[in-house]
Amino acid sequence: MQQLECEKKRLDNRLTRILQDFSSEIYLVDLNTLDILQSNAGASRNLGYSEQELLQLSLSDVHPGIDQAVFLGLVESSSEADQGAVAFRGDNRRRDGTLYPVEMRLQVVTSEDPPICLVTMLDMSERFHYEEKLRYQANYDQLTGLPNKVLALTRASQAFERCLNNNTKLALMFLDLDNFKTINDTLGHKTGDQLLQMVAERFNQVLRTSDTAARIGGDEFIILIPDVVELSCVEKIAHKIIDAITPPFLLDNRELYVTASIGISFFPDDGNTAETLLQHADTAMYNAKTQGKNNFQFFSREMKEMAARHLLIESKLRKALKRDELEIHFQPQLDTSSGILLGAEALLRWNNQVLGQVSPGEFIPVAESSGLILPLGNWVLEQACMEAARWPQTLGRSLRVAVNVSSPQFQDGGLVEKVKEALEKSCLPPEYLELEITESLLMAESSNLMGLFQQLLDLGVKLSLDDFGTGYSSLSYLKRFPIHTLKIDQSFIRELHTDQNDQSLVTAIVAMAHGLNIEVVAEGVECDEQLEFLRQREVDIVQGFLLSKPLSADNFRDYLAQQREVPVDASVELV
Repeated sequence: MQQLECEKKRLDNRLTRILQDFSSEIYLVDLNTLDILQSNAGASRNLGYSEQELLQLSLSDVHPGIDQAVFLGLVESSSEADQGAVAFRGDNRRRDGTLYPVEMRLQVVTSEDPPICLVTMLDMSERFHYEEKLRYQANYDQLTGLPNKVLALTRASQAFERCLNNNTKLALMFLDLDNFKTINDTLGHKTGDQLLQMVAERFNQVLRTSDTAARIGGDEFIILIPDVVELSCVEKIAHKIIDAITPPFLLDNRELYVTASIGISFFPDDGNTAETLLQHADTAMYNAKTQGKNNFQFFSREMKEMAARHLLIESKLRKALKRDELEIHFQPQLDTSSGILLGAEALLRWNNQVLGQVSPGEFIPVAESSGLILPLGNWVLEQACMEAARWPQTLGRSLRVAVNVSSPQFQDGGLVEKVKEALEKSCLPPEYLELEITESLLMAESSNLMGLFQQLLDLGVKLSLDDFGTGYSSLSYLKRFPIHTLKIDQSFIRELHTDQNDQSLVTAIVAMAHGLNIEVVAEGVECDEQLEFLRQREVDIVQGFLLSKPLSADNFRDYLAQQREVPVDASVELV
């Protein structure tokens, strides 16, 4: 008998040690008064009280959210449900007054007199912190700290009822950064990520506290403008956003430029769901891209039709090469002073059985956005070189051919090899190939880009800067990069004979380029007055409908046959 008592005492002591070492808080509480009768070491550690001090307190002192009435109600509900224990969550108060979350479980022991309750409390701080972290990750962009697409669309949906009640509108802006991909691909994702963070900071600087800026992926953002009464309010905010990101971003002692294209839709005018508004704002954003980027456009039903046409064009364009629907036209480039033919620009044309003749201004952006620009660009390069290599047979001398090269072709990494292949296959001397690039490519200022330029120069190929004046037109580009020719964009030529501002700009561009020993080409010449102005300013080369429209390969050879009659050193009338 004595041995059994010893064993029982040993087991009781072991159980006591286990309960004392248990990390959870354990209390024995008087069911009638809620006074603490006993507690374990876990309670003392979490609360900051000694075991003796806890014996002077009641459960209400430890857990302020519970009094005797609440406590008995919980006990009674557990008894009615025939539950062994009842659990709920609340906050414990430490000795220093701070609170921490706990999950409390109650187990009534009626065999004791007076009846007692076994209370266990689990500190939920770590779990709550983890849950909060998961909620943050589910609702916020980890890179910029902005809300993500899920949270943004949730907030949009929540704003709908308020708009209906107050007779206001919600504006949803879909924003895409122009030229970001060039920067990201050439300077690396680390630089791209830093740029996105800086863009997000600028958004927060100009938006109101009631607005929401969210990143939905890549370089795409959503901005919610609630409680809109007047359209002008949204226009002002859109202008603020565009103006905010226009100044250069300084990263690693390098100035980077990005612009924004923004599409805007409204609830309830353009849709009654967040996803519909997003889709329509995306459509409007694409329209902003086609309007020259760095602007905002409001959604319209006509844009929906344009989006459908965009998909149709992409579908047909994917099969255009195989179906032999593409051809290259050549627009002559003539010496301004002598009128002698110096070369031609290769221009892609597309005639589809369903769509008919599709404008390059319409299908080239589709090709760029869909990735089709790579196979199309490589095909144009090869065909243009093949055709230019035949011209001496007709004209009796070689001409240079200018070929547009897109940013994706440079970023693809295989451009130099493609140029080598085109030259070798066509036997065209490299000095007669001119690759036209745009300012957006130069904006990244990548060391890789300079390396590519140098490899092309080593081949003997010339580089031309196309559409000069439509971007940032930084003089540093002309100084740093090995540009042979500068092409003044036709938007400056169009009103040249009547607009003094255009005249001043063209005069300045020509003087600057010649000062750097860079050749100047004016494109889009359509009248005698324009031509005369360009001749007086000593522009080197001109092209445009006044001189000749773009010609098919066969028609261009006929044109060359006529030019064969003109001696190279002769001076001829251009028109």
